[in-house]
Amino acid sequence: MIRYSVFISSAYKSLKKERAKVIDAVLKIGDCFPLAMEHFTAANFEEIEKLIDISDAVILMLGDEYGTKSDDGMSLTMKEYEYANGKGKHIFVIDVRKETEETDVKQKSSSDYKKQKKFIKQVEKDKFLCRITRNNEYFEKINSHFNTIRSSNGFTGWERRTDEKKWQQDHPGFYLGGEWFSFHISNSDDTYLKIGKVVIDQHFNSRDFKELDVRGENYKCYYEPNTGKIEERMDICTDWKADYELYLDNEGKIIKEILGIFTADRNYEDSFADIIIKEGSKDGIHKFKTELSDKGRITSIFGKFSNIADKKAGTIALFRDKKARDEYLISHYSDRLNNNKKQV
Repeated sequence: MIRYSVFISSAYKSLKKERAKVIDAVLKIGDCFPLAMEHFTAANFEEIEKLIDISDAVILMLGDEYGTKSDDGMSLTMKEYEYANGKGKHIFVIDVRKETEETDVKQKSSSDYKKQKKFIKQVEKDKFLCRITRNNEYFEKINSHFNTIRSSNGFTGWERRTDEKKWQQDHPGFYLGGEWFSFHISNSDDTYLKIGKVVIDQHFNSRDFKELDVRGENYKCYYEPNTGKIEERMDICTDWKADYELYLDNEGKIIKEILGIFTADRNYEDSFADIIIKEGSKDGIHKFKTELSDKGRITSIFGKFSNIADKKAGTIALFRDKKARDEYLISHYSDRLNNNKKQV
């Protein structure tokens, strides 16, 4: 189902009740979603501009008051109108003024009152002002107007993606699911090297792709320098699992980092630097950054691990390809591999 975003623009304090009626009317239409300051906190006008940019339409409400002003003395409502109009957005203007002959003379002589009258005249030159006099007119007039615009293909709209394969194809730089080949290197123990496999389960769609379920196995290893072959010692294993979350850059286009908490279950005792590590469960933290290929796909992930209980820390890396992992170890950590030569 296609849905449409509608930005609500007006003075806020003096039109709270009217804004609520407009928001309710937009929601009742069924396929429209209101973007209003009641639902977000805009840090600056640039954030408001972004919301207008993604909107299919703008509802401008004109009341008696000029409203909150920016540093340049112009009301935010007027700035929103001029920005939306300049972007060619469809603007539906609702007139909810309550001015009567008894309106206070002092109010009429104020600079803000005069600015509002001038603003309204400016809008009237460009747009039709839809007058609202009864509460039930909000839904009737907004719905009727938007139906006309939709029927003439005046809205673009957006649609939730449900095809995960299509989402994966469109966002290769976010895909982490599947099998990886890993290694762990210690910061403080020159002999410490573990290799293993990691399986990442990722719900690859626009709603929850940022959450990852991770299962891994770490092994001590054998190394054969003559052949360059690296093998797991299957008798000495650490099973671990983790929950990761992806954090994107400000534009939402690149994975800035991956953070996760893991729990490791060891089936043996060992030494680590000057520490005796006993079998059992340990908790820790993983923090990663990703490496992209020329085609924008993630082929390797490098990060840090730190165990909370025993203060172990070091480097952890994941590779899509086992050969790539082993070649990286031979190129960068030959000393560690030589400490694990296979005895013939």
